[in-house]
Amino acid sequence: TAKKFADPSSANIFGDLSRSPEEISSAIGIPSASAKAFKKAWIGAHGSRELHILLRDLGIGHAASNQIIKEYGNLIIHQILSDPFHMVRHVKYFSFEDAQRIVEDLKLDLPEDHKIASAMELCLSRIENQRGHTCAPIVRAFQDVSKIIDVDQDTLDKTLRSMTDRF
Repeated sequence: TAKKFADPSSANIFGDLSRSPEEISSAIGIPSASAKAFKKAWIGAHGSRELHILLRDLGIGHAASNQIIKEYGNLIIHQILSDPFHMVRHVKYFSFEDAQRIVEDLKLDLPEDHKIASAMELCLSRIENQRGHTCAPIVRAFQDVSKIIDVDQDTLDKTLRSMTDRF
């Protein structure tokens, strides 16, 4: 059914998908019940459709996309442009790699401390999952961060030590 909806010859796919269930049913040859169910879902997604498309284009999976839209709504564009790393700890299916890919794809010029802090949080989360706590020698934590991101030790040390209230 999905392949029938995606007609590459259409100049206005959103317009085509916004037709009545009867028109959809006859135009693409699907049962009327399927066309009605689609129409209901299409109308329900009206407010977030473009955001889903944006997030999918940025490589974000469906589950993360749903949670991001639920958590941030229309503020997601601001969040993506200002600090996508912030979402790593707030969105279950959104990873550090997702944030890094967004930064690279959009060529965002973010403060380095955003990435460093997120990488440290990722390392501490891994330690917590493995050991049930976040206690680790700071040297080991710094080594783990250095494996995730390319940053010199002095910058890493200075940045993380300035964030003692966060860690």
